Amino acid sequence: MKTISNRQFAFIVIIFISSTADILLPTMTAILAGRDSWLSVILAAIFASVIVLIQARLVQRFPGKFFPEYARILLGPYLGNLLTVLYLLFLIYISAAIIGEINQISKTVFFMQTPEIILALLQTIAAAYAVFLGIEVVARVIEAAFPIGIFVRVILIFVVYGDLEMSRFLPIFDQGFIPIYQGSLRVTGWLGESMILLFLSHHIQNIKKIGRTMVLSIWFVALILLLGSLSIAYFGPQQAANITFPIFEIIRMFEVGGIRGLDSLIMTFWYSATLFKIIILFYIVVITVKKLTNGQGNTFIFPVALVFTVLPIILFVELSGTMEFLTNTWPGMAMTFELFIPALLLLVAILKKQPRGGV
Repeated sequence: MKTISNRQFAFIVIIFISSTADILLPTMTAILAGRDSWLSVILAAIFASVIVLIQARLVQRFPGKFFPEYARILLGPYLGNLLTVLYLLFLIYISAAIIGEINQISKTVFFMQTPEIILALLQTIAAAYAVFLGIEVVARVIEAAFPIGIFVRVILIFVVYGDLEMSRFLPIFDQGFIPIYQGSLRVTGWLGESMILLFLSHHIQNIKKIGRTMVLSIWFVALILLLGSLSIAYFGPQQAANITFPIFEIIRMFEVGGIRGLDSLIMTFWYSATLFKIIILFYIVVITVKKLTNGQGNTFIFPVALVFTVLPIILFVELSGTMEFLTNTWPGMAMTFELFIPALLLLVAILKKQPRGGV
């Protein structure tokens, strides 16, 4: 069994969530919570801490196994396989949404004339090759790239710090608690993407300490999202809510020593981070299909690559459609697969007196 360390998995979770969250979430939360968006992030991190502990308690009862295996143990072969198929469809759907989102952002900001099918194909080819190399290689690359991504964020904040007006965050609770709560639900849906743990737990070296690892990862992501909320201090709450990609607008103004146009270099790191997210989803889909069908080797890499290339073009053509999905559909869908089903499975395991350590 190929293994990854808890630290490597923490880096995977942080990049997996933050790579897409810090692009669209600032606008989505600013629309609801305005200048109190940062409070929505903190509240969401509290909610998400509970969610990841539920996920961690579930996988700790089945060391060396991942979701398709313990779903069968808890629910029987038929219901267990059916639930696994539902998760598989969920993962494929959000993969299509992410690739579609990247395509639309790319066409809006940089590659206006490039066909979306080419953009999607390039991403899936890179992801397929990474999956072929294996999860250990991917984990090592993410571990090496992680400090670079953090360094770029720190430099960006340092450069724009003089243009930030922190008074724009005042007064606190400007619109009351309800908008803050509504904004937190959207953020929680993103933080709950930690549910990749359910499908990668059999690779983790020290599953006993995975709860602590997950909670620390969630709060690290929350810190990154709080930095994203600084777009309000830069643009003001109303303008930040009206700009689709406030972070990109800040990056476009990025200037060092009088030199501008460094946005392409910074965007390279963002593309790398989102590619890592696609790779992880690609890998999970491949190993899940393999387990369901008792397949062998890398048989399913090509069919999954085909789905990952074509489906985004069919389902997520316009950015407005993607934003509508993330705003209205995603929160409820996310809570179902990230919280409610894992909590139900944990309850079944407790009622069946399934001890920690599995069968």
